[in-house]
Amino acid sequence: MSEKPEDIELYERALEIWGRNCQLYLVMEECGELINAISKLLRKEAITKSEAPETFKHNIIKEVEDVRIMLNELEYVIIQEPELWEKYRKAVFDAFKLRVQLWDGIKK
Repeated sequence: MSEKPEDIELYERALEIWGRNCQLYLVMEECGELINAISKLLRKEAITKSEAPETFKHNIIKEVEDVRIMLNELEYVIIQEPELWEKYRKAVFDAFKLRVQLWDGIKK
């Protein structure tokens, strides 16, 4: 990810205004709201046995973007260690890729 300088300035300002702990709580809150939105979509589909209305999908998209903002703030302002982020980004993605490849091998 590469954020624009003005975005990073906005993340820094949010951290100055509300503080580190508040912003970390907000990361958790936004993740919880995303979990809740996905749960509502799945529940609606299970009850109606059909695809959920667009409003459910729109809510998930909104919550994903809220989480994305908070994750960017974590990466660029709260935990400013780009090499560490990249190391784990690659390791986690490689593990995901391996799981998919193994699953493909099992299913064939």
